[in-house]
Amino acid sequence: MDFIKTKIFLSTSNDIYENLAIENELLLNINSDEKYLFFYVNNPCVVLGRFQNPFEECDLIKMQENFVKLARRQSGGGTVYHDRNNLNYSFIHGTRDHFKDVNHQIILRALTSYDIKASASGRSDLIVQTPGLDKKFSGSAFKQKKDSSFHHGTLLVNSNLVKLNSYLLPINSKVKSKSIKSNRSTVVNLTELSESLTIDGLIHEISKEFNNYYKTKTEILNIHSY
Repeated sequence: MDFIKTKIFLSTSNDIYENLAIENELLLNINSDEKYLFFYVNNPCVVLGRFQNPFEECDLIKMQENFVKLARRQSGGGTVYHDRNNLNYSFIHGTRDHFKDVNHQIILRALTSYDIKASASGRSDLIVQTPGLDKKFSGSAFKQKKDSSFHHGTLLVNSNLVKLNSYLLPINSKVKSKSIKSNRSTVVNLTELSESLTIDGLIHEISKEFNNYYKTKTEILNIHSY
């Protein structure tokens, strides 16, 4: 493996718009010999994929009543719910190759420290196998530019699954468009699989495996929005 410069960032903001802006800034300014790992946690919000219609994906009235923000990210994929018990990650690369399989292995190895045996599905999700049913705890999506890319996703740590299911239920199923629809999955929180797992602990373990893979000793840097 050629020498790679790595950086690990943790956002101090919990605002979805600020964190998407930080991610974009990192994407635009990464060098060809660099790889970044960016972590962020948002206040309650619903995030649409690039090609999705909010009227088909979520309950906009309920979201407005509860001050839940709506955002659209650059990547494709499905609509997701974020809250303060959901960890978001972004692997940012100075190449068009977003190294999805490597990134997933870094996360899966981190989870073994909590005795969680999980795997990657064919739909860019991370799942645990239970008798008769696979349960999803992470979904991901991608963005490619001419000379850079990112692979980002969510990790359900201890999210409010009742609210998740409530906000991601459109109130008007008669709306029809050419937008891409989300594929709904049965989900599970990681704390249901390991009571000792925390967001801070998971950030530490993923960062450790990131450093192990690229043979670096990068420290986590707090990053601020302006």
